[in-house]
Formats: sequence, structure tokens, C-alpha cells
Amino acid sequence: MITINPHPQILCDTIAERDAIPVRDGIRVFCRETESNYIYDGAWKAASGGAPGPPGADGYTPVKGVDYFDGADGAQGIQGIQGIQGEQGPPGASGQPIGFTILADDTLPQALATNINTRITVTAARTLTTTVPAAGVRCSVMVLTSGTTSRTITFGTGFKPVGTLATGTTSGRVFVVNFISNGTYLYETGRTAAMVA
Repeated sequence: MITINPHPQILCDTIAERDAIPVRDGIRVFCRETESNYIYDGAWKAASGGAPGPPGADGYTPVKGVDYFDGADGAQGIQGIQGIQGEQGPPGASGQPIGFTILADDTLPQALATNINTRITVTAARTLTTTVPAAGVRCSVMVLTSGTTSRTITFGTGFKPVGTLATGTTSGRVFVVNFISNGTYLYETGRTAAMVA
């Protein structure tokens, strides 16, 4: 293949291609087959190369830690706008007071507005009464049995029970009856079966 450069020199692959070039005095050819330059001066003659080019710039040793490929770091972005503070929530409900009062045997007034939780031992059928704490307060009455005669416990003023409580004929048993206040009455929320005291 013959390639004509913009400069007055022709490139060719073989001697045969060189010899097929229309000749004129002064024409120059570089043949890849022989890796030689030729000039035509009535016949093809070996031509010497041109004058050497100027020397290149001196090389240098890279500086340790310098990145020669990445660009410089970009500028730091501006700080974002602070978000709007949320509104404060409503205050939480007051904690329920915790109390546990052991009453004397057969005490009728339970005063759960202040005692919150009571324990009473009954030796006979009794009707219990109570004051009422604020709405939402939970209270309990723990009833201990004494003797082998079943006692009927009635929950009177201040209470809204499911019904009476029969203590059974086994001594040393305990029942726990739970209530919650609506501010006017204490409503029963549940009771246990007889448990060993």
C-alpha cells in the first residue's frame, strides 16, 4: 500500500511498490520492508535521514504523595438550612401513686382514695366501703381468710363490683379484687381465685 504524506515523501510497504511509483528527480520514499529512505536521482538511491530533532525535556521523579491524575479537590459545599423545631407535646399524665396499707382485721372502710391498695383479714361476713380516688387510678383489695367457715364479702359504698366474694372453707387463702376509678366509683376489673397466702 502506498501512502502519500503531506510532506514530500512517500511511504510504501515493499520495494516492488517503490519501483512502481512514477518517478521524478528529488522524490523521496520510505520503504517499510527495508525500513530505509530512498531518493530518486535518475535512479533509486539510499537516502540519509534528516537532521536530528532538538532534545526532549528532562524527565523528573514524581513527588511522593502527589496525585498526578486527579484534579484538585472541589470547594466545600455550603451548610444546609436548619430544620424547623417541632412543637412540644402535651404534658404526660401524672404517675399513679403506689401504696399498700395493711388494715386491722375486719376493718370496713378501705379508704382507697388514699390507701390505693389494702389488705384485710376477715373473720365474719363483712360489707366494705371506700372513698374514690381520681379517674384512672387503679386500686385493689386483698382479702385473707381466717378459719374454715366461708365468709361473704360485700362491696358497698364507692364500689361497683361484679358481685360478692365468698371466701370458701379453707383457712389461709387470699383473694385479690382489682378496681379502676372513674372519679365517682371504683369499677371491678377482675379478681383472682383462692391463692395460698
